[in-house]
Amino acid sequence: MNGELRIEGAAPLVATDSSAGLPDGMWLVGDAATWDQALVVRADTSSADMRKGLALVHHLGLEPLGEEECEPDLLDDGSVRIWLVPTAPSDPFEYNDNMEPIA
Repeated sequence: MNGELRIEGAAPLVATDSSAGLPDGMWLVGDAATWDQALVVRADTSSADMRKGLALVHHLGLEPLGEEECEPDLLDDGSVRIWLVPTAPSDPFEYNDNMEPIA
C-alpha cells in the first residue's frame, strides 16, 4: 500500500501521521476535516494486532462504524477498509443554550 486510498468520486485519502503507531499491516487514512476516516487492514493481520490497532484508534478519538450503519469494504488488494467516526463528535453548527440568534 502506498499510503493512498482512492474512493470513487472523491479525492484520495492519504495516510495520516497517526499510522506510525499502528501495527504492521494497518493504515489510518482519511481527512479529519471532512470526517472521512478509515482503518485499512491487511487480511493477514493477527487478532492481537487488530486489538492493538483498534485500541490506538479509540485513543485517537475514533471508533468503527457499526455493521448496521456501514459494512467494511473489501478492497482489490484483499485488505479491508473499516470506516471510522469520532467517539465524541462536535458539530460547530449545533445549537446549545448559550447561543443567541443575532439576525
